[in-house]
Amino acid sequence: MGIQSTICFVAAILFVFCAYTTGSLITGLNVGAAVGNDTPTTKSLMDLGVRSVRLEYVDQTSAFNLYDGLISYYSSNNVSVLLILDYTSCRACGSKPASTAPDSAWEPYVSSFVQNTQSVVQRYSSSVYAFEIWNEEDFASPSPQYDPGVPPRSYALLLSNMYAMIRQNTPKSMVVMGGLASGDPGYVKAVVGASSSGLLACDLIGLHPY
Repeated sequence: MGIQSTICFVAAILFVFCAYTTGSLITGLNVGAAVGNDTPTTKSLMDLGVRSVRLEYVDQTSAFNLYDGLISYYSSNNVSVLLILDYTSCRACGSKPASTAPDSAWEPYVSSFVQNTQSVVQRYSSSVYAFEIWNEEDFASPSPQYDPGVPPRSYALLLSNMYAMIRQNTPKSMVVMGGLASGDPGYVKAVVGASSSGLLACDLIGLHPY
């Protein structure tokens, strides 16, 4: 484990993969696979200079049928795929605990999440360049309509367990700490402090700079 670079998700539409280790810059586009017409062609992406897409895996009826075709289409046309696994990715897990829930409420959810998303990782491990674990886990203004937050200790558990599971299934795909939205580095420090290893169990950190 070691942070190689940062992924910046700009305005939740475009994202930039800032590969500091190579000095290169990879631009990408958020794609809503679960929304019927929100799947741009590779030609459209190339015309924009986009070389990567960020997909949220939404666990729905016939999800594999949808994502099989979409991920294969992009990866076979030299467009890299980052796949998000978050609160929409596990129907069997039930509703996520509230961001204010104690860690004891999160522990069984994390266990179920890791177990139930393993089939997704196994299925797409050779087709995606990275798995992003959660989205806006540091979101500081929860509401009944949107509450993606995860307490730092519970996120440290989620990230480390997902990292271990992904590494068991693929040494190739990178693991991304979910896109951070608050702009507060204190959340990352708290996750590191709660980690049993004292490290972030990821290769990259995703940022939402807005």
